Amino acid sequence: TLASSPDRVRRHAVGMVYLAAPYQLESQIRGVWRIEASVRASTLASAEVARLAGCGVTAVAPNVMRAEIAHAGVLVEDSPDPLDAAYWAEWSLPILRLAKLLVIPAIAGWDRCPLIWRDLRHALAHNVPVHVYAGPV
Repeated sequence: TLASSPDRVRRHAVGMVYLAAPYQLESQIRGVWRIEASVRASTLASAEVARLAGCGVTAVAPNVMRAEIAHAGVLVEDSPDPLDAAYWAEWSLPILRLAKLLVIPAIAGWDRCPLIWRDLRHALAHNVPVHVYAGPV
């Protein structure tokens, strides 16, 4: 469903919603992970989770957890590299498998995020409904 919205998701959601938000490229400045960029990416995704929560939809955004794990890295000696795309793709896969609906909000960078494309391919291959907030691309 293109040009969707939180209210439209609410009307179709039955079970857990997976919110796919960009992080990999958005958490970097000149190719280096930066906490201020990570906080911005996490906050934008969290705002979308909040919009869904306001509609009564239970949504999980793995990239918000990824960002918070990265932020906690100063306290945890062996925390994973926030830019290890292969690690985070594998880490988030069990969550994706549980999702009953995939939401891709129109956050800048969504269309060039490899993990979002992986999430989309998985959803389509497993007949999981997809709601993209952006219009036709």
